[in-house]
Amino acid sequence: MQKNILNKDSIELLKEILIHRAGKNWLDRISSMQIEELEDLELLCISKRNGYLKRVAFFCPTPGLDGNFGELPFHLEAKGCEVLWLYGGVEAYLNSDNSNKWLVIRNMAEKLKGIDAIITANVMDCLPKNVLRILHDHLSFAHFDTENTLYRLINTPILHNKKYLSKHEIFHEFSAFLVFLPFYDLILTSSLPITRMTVEALKFSGFTDNTYSSKNEIRNTLPFSSFSHLVDIQDYRNNIYIKQTGYCKLDIPINKYNNQLPEKIIVFAPTPNDKSGNKGSELWLNAMTVNDYAVDLLKLLCSELQDYKIVFKPYLDELDHVISNIQDELSCYNNFEIDFCGSNYWELYSRAQVLISDFSSTAYSFALGVGKPVVFFSPNENQLSDELKNNSYCSYRESIGLVALDIEDVLISVKKIILDYSFFTANSSAFQIQNLKNPGKSGYIAAQTIFSALNNDDTDDNFDFRLIKY
Repeated sequence: MQKNILNKDSIELLKEILIHRAGKNWLDRISSMQIEELEDLELLCISKRNGYLKRVAFFCPTPGLDGNFGELPFHLEAKGCEVLWLYGGVEAYLNSDNSNKWLVIRNMAEKLKGIDAIITANVMDCLPKNVLRILHDHLSFAHFDTENTLYRLINTPILHNKKYLSKHEIFHEFSAFLVFLPFYDLILTSSLPITRMTVEALKFSGFTDNTYSSKNEIRNTLPFSSFSHLVDIQDYRNNIYIKQTGYCKLDIPINKYNNQLPEKIIVFAPTPNDKSGNKGSELWLNAMTVNDYAVDLLKLLCSELQDYKIVFKPYLDELDHVISNIQDELSCYNNFEIDFCGSNYWELYSRAQVLISDFSSTAYSFALGVGKPVVFFSPNENQLSDELKNNSYCSYRESIGLVALDIEDVLISVKKIILDYSFFTANSSAFQIQNLKNPGKSGYIAAQTIFSALNNDDTDDNFDFRLIKY
């Protein structure tokens, strides 16, 4: 869902954008427009074609999402497409270096016209109807929680007569991923675990891969009647294509930084507080470490590894007071710094020797992107179910590093990795080789796949799966 955010900054920025686009002759008229008029005028401006073969928009409603697409936009431009960037917030718009960018607020996204495809990094239900909808999943290797949610639901009787009162209640029960995934025409996946889960999620949503076994399989499905008053299930697509292209974001480090020697830098990049509420479950609250452990952990690392630079890398939309508290508490340490690179972290990661995280997807991005080891900080590891420990995210952790159960264990694990760095780096590099799909050219493959879909070329070679609404 796109957040319904409206404030004076949004209105003033819309006016500036439109005056720049329409010309100063429109200054007085635009200055006096109400918000609805401003939105309609911008939608009209966005809809105008400039002679390009196809128009593809990247929609980034929250900060940091534009960093997930790697070199895919450039490959699309090389194929003659016009690439547009649609931002849902003032900060993200102003921080973007992309030239063909627009501010898309409130419910503007679903009213878009004049574009042929729209690409997002996570699922949402506010996209225009008559365009090719494309999801490039923003996770590099595996879902921590959604995979277990899916397989639990598949094997558990579901109450189809329950009426959900809000989308938040639906997401708590099923996740936004499962409910919104069928809104997409094309899904570009990064890894085998995510590809498998995507196929199973669509089957859970009433799709089939058209094989005999799939058609005759008796299984649970989403209880559509329980939430159809809140989710427009009539807008679910009839045919959905899946292609495992690899994670486009990883092309940059693989092509640019993969052989760079590490410096004496330890990075702590934990799961952020999620303002959207998607990580409000007890599972995520127990998995997150930034609120309860960050200060003590960073102090211990700074004290015990004084010849190392200890870097805290918060997410772009981390809560201000969390960052300020860490900044204040660590201000006396000369070897501490905060890096506000957000999603543009490859230069930092290329120089780092070890990454510390918890259950963030950035842990696997680090290993897959630069082939270096990770310490997974899991202070509530003993509370995880066996099913969770055996899912794709958890079961591969020790293939790329170590799991630490408390802050002292984190320090011990970091020291152990440093002492036997070649061994742990070799493990991460082996994992990288085994699990990277189309290394260094995911964006090129993704662009080819998108171009095939835009031209209705659905031959078997262009896609890995075709799921049909059953």
